[in-house]
Amino acid sequence: MKTRLRYWFDNLMSRGTGVVIAALAVLTLFLVVLVAVAIVVLGAAGQDSFGRLLWLALLRLLGTSENVLGASRPALFLLAMLAGTLGSMLVTSALIGLLSNGIRQRLADLQRGRSPVLERGHVVVLGWSDTVHTVVQQLVVAGANRARSVIVVLGDKDKVEMDTLFRERLGRTGRTHIVTRSGNPMDVRDVALVNPTQASAVVVCAAEDTSVIKTVLAVTNCGQEALCRMNIVAAIRDPRNLDVARIAGKGRARFVLSEELTGRIIAQTCRCPGLSSVYADLLDFEGDEIYFKPEPDLAGKTFGDVLGLYEDSSVIGIADRDGTRLNPPMDTVLPTECSIIAISRDYDTVVRNARSTAVKAIDIPNPRTNRQRAPEHTLVLGWNEQAPFVVSEIGRYVARGSTLTLVSEESATSERLVAECGEMCSQQMTVRRADTTDRGVLDELMTKDYDHVVVLSERTRSSDEQVADARTLMTLLHLRDIKEKTGKRFSIVSEMLDVRNKDLADVVRANDFIVSDQFVSLLMSMLATEPRLAEVFEDLFGTTGSELYLRAAGDLVRTGISIPFATVVETARGHGEIALGYIVAAERAVSSGLLGVHLNPPKSHGVTFAENDSIIVLAETG
Repeated sequence: MKTRLRYWFDNLMSRGTGVVIAALAVLTLFLVVLVAVAIVVLGAAGQDSFGRLLWLALLRLLGTSENVLGASRPALFLLAMLAGTLGSMLVTSALIGLLSNGIRQRLADLQRGRSPVLERGHVVVLGWSDTVHTVVQQLVVAGANRARSVIVVLGDKDKVEMDTLFRERLGRTGRTHIVTRSGNPMDVRDVALVNPTQASAVVVCAAEDTSVIKTVLAVTNCGQEALCRMNIVAAIRDPRNLDVARIAGKGRARFVLSEELTGRIIAQTCRCPGLSSVYADLLDFEGDEIYFKPEPDLAGKTFGDVLGLYEDSSVIGIADRDGTRLNPPMDTVLPTECSIIAISRDYDTVVRNARSTAVKAIDIPNPRTNRQRAPEHTLVLGWNEQAPFVVSEIGRYVARGSTLTLVSEESATSERLVAECGEMCSQQMTVRRADTTDRGVLDELMTKDYDHVVVLSERTRSSDEQVADARTLMTLLHLRDIKEKTGKRFSIVSEMLDVRNKDLADVVRANDFIVSDQFVSLLMSMLATEPRLAEVFEDLFGTTGSELYLRAAGDLVRTGISIPFATVVETARGHGEIALGYIVAAERAVSSGLLGVHLNPPKSHGVTFAENDSIIVLAETG
């Protein structure tokens, strides 16, 4: 009880001078009432009413008295009271000095952020890197529907500085309270301050893999008895460090391979412009999210039959004793103990409430034939650690005979590509050393007809992310001008480091902006709130299984007429795919953000597709 009261007092004192003054005012009123009650209990009130006793007690507490000010008292009484008042002033002044010094020292300790946290069920964020703001922001949104949620951040910065940065970047956080503590996230004693053993999740936001591993070790060594219920989430850049990271996590940590994740999204998006916005909409807490909903009543039904039962949700898979399966065969029979995996606005909206919508055969075009994939030509501008992975991923999707040209100022780029990518049987690679911001170089390159252009952030050239993003924007401005003057049609996918630079998307008119740390932060935030999503994301972003693709609207349904989205779902089902939404090209042309992306529309919602609109599907192949 004493520790709990001390923790409450510490939090009260850390809220600022205004709160402390208000607390002293309440204490003063309490003392006034206490003195008046004591006089009444002792029978010394005389003819004075309780209200007058409150008034006299207040005056006395302030160092004077109504009787002293009056002239009806004897001179000796007045002198005695004067002496008593002077003595009271000396004692009170000394007491105030001691209290002031004690409070000042306590406030200094609190500003250093060294007091222990006694919360339960909170989310702990360890480390301070570029991902921490996005992670905390998403956790704030996730906790908006709760009566109270707490996020505790332990960083190697000054507590006041961290508090200021969060206020500037996040603004009001509603029902979510952000507690900051200053310390070393790799020190077991400092980690113990934030009470990770009682947390619902621990998110590690360290910048380097070595720091991540040491931080995970510090967490798992805080309390062996609580290890079985820990949910630790972290990001690893180099896949070669994954095995040792898992050893440090002792089976309780889930790791996001950040370089592979970003590289796969870049590779998929360059061939399907607009796909990055779909991922952003799916992974953040602002719109629709992925939920697990037990549905024992559906036992015996096939997976294909289940797709049309939910008006406001899109079923994407099932979870049973054997694990999770995204887009299983449509004739898969659901077992008794089974949960559906669905995209929906909230958990409460995952209900079987589909309206009866007849699918008209006239709305469905002729059966789609397997089109022969044509060779694709890709230009990659820039180099960083994930460039080999991006090149390898593009090679997985394109047809035989495709080409890829990589241009960078980095030396030994060709040797590194061969060493890290291996033999690329599906595309021919060409490497050229040149400045990607040089207009002459770009003009020469764009004399060829490229289908896709990928601009990677050259973060290896400078440790300043703003400098790297500035070079990227310079290249994008040149590409926009070349596109307008030559009339060539090619998609542009660009990587950014700072999410705030994404606001310049309307200026350079790129098809997609991929902020590396943003997607990693979104994924970690999701795993912190729902650990079972790890298997879903492994399937969605892995080398095997179903992935998100964009189909031409005309390949699935009739264009130019209004049809319910249920027709799109039924048609995609016939191809062994799941329709999750659509992208309106006319809306997408206005902005490179989420505009134009309609994820999980109501099944009865009528939509008129144009020829250049796209359907978002979950499928095995592209």
